[in-house]
Amino acid sequence: IDVDDEKKGFTVLFFNASPTIASTDNAALDIADAQAKAKFVASVTFVTANYKDIGGCSVATVYPTQPIPIHSSTGAIYLICMADEAVTFTASGDLTLAIGIASDR
Repeated sequence: IDVDDEKKGFTVLFFNASPTIASTDNAALDIADAQAKAKFVASVTFVTANYKDIGGCSVATVYPTQPIPIHSSTGAIYLICMADEAVTFTASGDLTLAIGIASDR
């Protein structure tokens, strides 16, 4: 849910363990090759065309083309939401991400 109605593209990166990130907030994402190889699982991308305007905000729903298998020794998954272009939200809660997860256990 994009309450600022910015409708900017972003990619959600899925990891099976917490990656060490060399970059800082609001800078280009920098994850070392070894971290990506060991922990990266999949990505899901939202583009501007995915958004539907519902008045004061916009919503987008994207389904992966196939299930994303995440095998984690701790049972935890880690996500990074990476903007694909410059975006300026007026508050930290202006973009809300909801993810549905189904367990095979």
